[in-house]
Amino acid sequence: MKQWKKLFLTLLIILSVNIGLFARTTVVHSSYYNDGPNMLFNDIYSSLMISSIYTNPVTTTATDNVVKFGANYNSSVFFMDLPVGGYYSLDLSQLESDIYMIDGIVGLAFRQNVSPVQETYLNFGPAVSIITEDENSSLPPYTLVYWGAAINAGYRIAASPQIKALAIDVGASAKAFWYDSYTSVNALGVGARDFRYSVSGYVGITYRWFAPNWSDEDLNVIIAL
Repeated sequence: MKQWKKLFLTLLIILSVNIGLFARTTVVHSSYYNDGPNMLFNDIYSSLMISSIYTNPVTTTATDNVVKFGANYNSSVFFMDLPVGGYYSLDLSQLESDIYMIDGIVGLAFRQNVSPVQETYLNFGPAVSIITEDENSSLPPYTLVYWGAAINAGYRIAASPQIKALAIDVGASAKAFWYDSYTSVNALGVGARDFRYSVSGYVGITYRWFAPNWSDEDLNVIIAL
């Protein structure tokens, strides 16, 4: 339980850092070109999701695939109205009472406007999966590290053309991982699988903001930290 709290705290810290970086210098625009937007971090998406993860067993002695609920945080950054940007994602889930998993993705983001309030997206890139045992376990705690690749796609719909900052987000991810014995810890007796995969679906809320001209003396602030 202690380790799960640490992972959850990590998610909250990452979310807080995102708010801290952009909230003091951000206003929502109906157009990318209103008030002369700055050329850095013009269009930012931050999403907090509830996820359902389907994965094969971690160890070679287990035979049943695993289905678990978890949490996902992801963010995309675009420049002006370009369809290509950067993306990162974190998945947190509890596989067993004392075993926890965190998956991370860093890669490219693609988006396409379907209508004034609808958007589809596709993200892909390298990925890492870290599976760790709780320190309170009767056995020496271990950490398994997997490296691989992931692809993610989804759909967003905003409340109205006038309220684009908040949207419902639905999507799915597919990941493939290969075991790294060199960076894993206390894993000799675990019997880790050489190859793992996972498929996850999620639903949640995406908050979208636009960075304005930072030299504007009358800069409006959405959230005052």
